[in-house]
Amino acid sequence: MVRWIGKLGTALSILCSVRQGGVLSPSLSAIYVNDLISSLRQCGYGENIGNLFISCVVYANDIVLLLM
Repeated sequence: MVRWIGKLGTALSILCSVRQGGVLSPSLSAIYVNDLISSLRQCGYGENIGNLFISCVVYANDIVLLLM
């Protein structure tokens, strides 16, 4: 679920995922994340920080979306 300004959105079921510790899991995850980043860039959602445009911050398996 998403929390926005102190309010929680609707819980979503996870219907598919990659296996924890699977040999292909890092590659499959990277493919998904790269597509997500490309889609965000094309939509123009994100923040300008100086001359840098940032739509999301990705670290390991955590993703922070910056949408304005």
